Amino acid sequence: MMNTTLITIELALPEPIANLPELVEHTLRQWGDPLRWAITTIDPQTRIANIEAIVTTTVPGVTE
Repeated sequence: MMNTTLITIELALPEPIANLPELVEHTLRQWGDPLRWAITTIDPQTRIANIEAIVTTTVPGVTE
């Protein structure tokens, strides 16, 4: 059985910015397998991005 969870995180924007997708997915794996994610806001002064994501996890010992 799979569970889905909504996760909200804040991440400092990396240099180079092209590394952002890899950083987001690596960070989200702490909570499960990223199903989808989106940048919801970026503060240009602090270079902090707010990310909302759906992650999936498997419930051990439960079958469908």
